[in-house]
Amino acid sequence: MKKILFTAVFTAFLTYGYSQYLLPVKISTNPDSIEIAVTGAFSADGGSNGFIESLTSKTDFGYAVNFLVNEPKFNKRGKKIVYKQFIVNINPLIIDWDPFMWNTLVKHPIDSFNVQKLPFSDNSLLHIGFRSNSIVQTEIGSSDKRVMHSFWVDMFWTPYSFESDSKDLRFQTFNINAGYQYNFYKTNVPRIGTFLFGFSPQICFTGVNESQEYQDSFKEAINTNQAYDYSGQTYVGPGAKIVIQMNNLNIFVEGRQYYGIEDDYSGDKFSDEPVIIVGAYANLKFITRGPKKKTNSSNKNNGGWR
Repeated sequence: MKKILFTAVFTAFLTYGYSQYLLPVKISTNPDSIEIAVTGAFSADGGSNGFIESLTSKTDFGYAVNFLVNEPKFNKRGKKIVYKQFIVNINPLIIDWDPFMWNTLVKHPIDSFNVQKLPFSDNSLLHIGFRSNSIVQTEIGSSDKRVMHSFWVDMFWTPYSFESDSKDLRFQTFNINAGYQYNFYKTNVPRIGTFLFGFSPQICFTGVNESQEYQDSFKEAINTNQAYDYSGQTYVGPGAKIVIQMNNLNIFVEGRQYYGIEDDYSGDKFSDEPVIIVGAYANLKFITRGPKKKTNSSNKNNGGWR
């Protein structure tokens, strides 16, 4: 298992990453059938404040590892599986309406800075995620309806480099988000496969770091967007996410409200209205590797739940 984790982490640093923390539904709902997976996705999303202006599309590849899958247990409703999930992604390229217009590793005009997406994962360069999941049946004798409880933590890092009036602006952001997600899903749905509905309350932290040479870069960058006020470089706040997932399609709505927590800006809002992102993306499993243990062939098609 250590070799598998090391290989996944090392390989992820050599390729593009899957920046949204939603994985293909079959990877998360079949932990005893899939141990490591390579995924790809095409996504599009935009913010509530100027949706068209903030609309971004991109293509990603990523990796996920299901590990520490316990032996199934049985409660009064039926089977229960508990497991952990580890995700590492990098995403150096973000494609806007003009192909290859936006790359987080090179300098861009300050007008291209979208402050609304600053706290969100879709523009991160590096993402590390961890999940502690449990899946239970909702009815005795039925393997089709299940509930998944997930406690999760995601960490994101993104560097920014802009040019404003011939002046270089450079800073980097660190985001740490943690929460709980309740998922209800049904398998074997005609023409759909697996259908999942999830709701996730969360707590979110965003910190901005600047080197001595580029002090006040973030303040100048954020002042280019009149919908937001500068409230320091450290923010925290609540958030929530609603998710609908099918085999190869994911739709989500996510909202957060951030508050400054530095002494001079304590309690000041990042924006008057909550920041909301709406998006959808299609994803595929390119490669999957099952666990070494053998699975009964009669149970293989439904993850061993019958």
